[in-house]
Amino acid sequence: MTFLKGDFILLNYSAKVKETEEVFDTTFEETAKKEQLYKEGEVYEAKLIVVGEGWVLKPLDEALLKMKLGKSQTIEIPPEKAFGQRDPEKIKRVPLKHLISKGKNPSIGMRVEYNGKMAIVRSIGAGRVLLDFNPPLAGKTLIYEATVEKKIKIKKEKIEALIHRRIPEADKTKFGISLKGNELA
Repeated sequence: MTFLKGDFILLNYSAKVKETEEVFDTTFEETAKKEQLYKEGEVYEAKLIVVGEGWVLKPLDEALLKMKLGKSQTIEIPPEKAFGQRDPEKIKRVPLKHLISKGKNPSIGMRVEYNGKMAIVRSIGAGRVLLDFNPPLAGKTLIYEATVEKKIKIKKEKIEALIHRRIPEADKTKFGISLKGNELA
């Protein structure tokens, strides 16, 4: 079974940077703990994706159309189809005192907001800070190990899955959903 645009599916995946093998996202709790990505209170389970609706990176979305239920697939996404190449114009040197005056004590690797944009501190020296405004995954090839676990066909289950996606900690079995024709209560 392949999938069509608009299909509701549950997708398990782990995503890593090809060059470093660093995992940056996963739906598996065990992997999140092993890779030090684990966040208390986060729900680790297959994620609801509506195929072709842009809920994931476009190359992954396109690969979903060719995937088969229950079969794991490796999808490689080059930088230009993910977050783009690194842009040297997005690296700026700013006075350290500007950050300190805003209550920020920068350290290398720290994410800071500067002039309304997020940046990563790359270096600090001689009263100046090098800020990188590129997306953190810019210039990197991404590898997704993905498996479509389920295709959701029943309207009520689709609605429950949509609510659960927005409120993951909510117990799906407690949703009181009633469908009568095209009316939802």
